[in-house]
Amino acid sequence: MLNFEKYAQAISALMGPEFQFNPLSWDSIMQVVERVESLRDDVNGRISVIISDNSCTIKSEMFRPNQAQNNSYYDETTCTSKKSATVKALGGYACWLRVNRSKNGN
Repeated sequence: MLNFEKYAQAISALMGPEFQFNPLSWDSIMQVVERVESLRDDVNGRISVIISDNSCTIKSEMFRPNQAQNNSYYDETTCTSKKSATVKALGGYACWLRVNRSKNGN
């Protein structure tokens, strides 16, 4: 079983303190997906969240796998369930975003 608690703080920072994340609810998960897909910046452009079977891929439109010095985001997560993979991928992205925002002073 995936430990959802480790992602709660990063997702809360992404969504705002009033948001009550429920990792067992698709309604709650999809609110986070919609927030992630609404983000845009000069390095990443738009972010896509692709959910299928037991995997979730989050990538920026600027990601190019053939570029060695690529600072844009890409993560493909596979778990035993679609919901677990999606929550883990969203949590990983929220953690990455929090670190990168603090590096850039945002």
